[in-house]
Amino acid sequence: QAVVGKEFFGLRDFYSLIKMMYWISQTTGNCLTMNQLQHCVMRNFGGKADVSTTIKLFMKGIQIDWLRPEQCTADIENYECTLHGLIKSSLQTKDTSWHGENRYLLFLTENYSALRILLQTDLLDHDPLVLFGSNFPQDINYTQVCRNINQIKFCMDTGRTVILLNLEHLYASLYDVLNQYYMTLSNARYVDLGLQSHRIKCRV
Repeated sequence: QAVVGKEFFGLRDFYSLIKMMYWISQTTGNCLTMNQLQHCVMRNFGGKADVSTTIKLFMKGIQIDWLRPEQCTADIENYECTLHGLIKSSLQTKDTSWHGENRYLLFLTENYSALRILLQTDLLDHDPLVLFGSNFPQDINYTQVCRNINQIKFCMDTGRTVILLNLEHLYASLYDVLNQYYMTLSNARYVDLGLQSHRIKCRV
């Protein structure tokens, strides 16, 4: 009997793919190329081991006359499908991205190799804050959670990149942040941060 892996993709990933395809078409004023479609699929479904099957599925579902062949090397450079190119595109800010704001990037790895890739390459423009966590009692008590949330809040205020490692116990406090549930007040964006029963608003 075949072993079925845990599925972590959903409608949010599909909707993000559709929006990304729309943004490319709107930005270029043309139909998507095969390379652009592959870039979009890998950006949103790249965590699947059989992502090539997913790409073929979308290519089969889209009418062939919607896709056009690559026109020049600039198209391939702007929509890289390499691991480095996909990560770099996903880490672009709202001001530098061709499609507006990115979703937060989730690395699923068996060790800390992803951290080394991020810190030793040109993927990050600024010096990031790296927060480590563990299951030790002192790391998950309320005082330490408050310290971590305060550091994250400061980075959100200043626009500094934050990398979270082994901090699953913080995700409940960062629920609105990770889901990008922003509210706009006086031309500024705010998001709720949770500390047990307390909620505080933070500018982003």
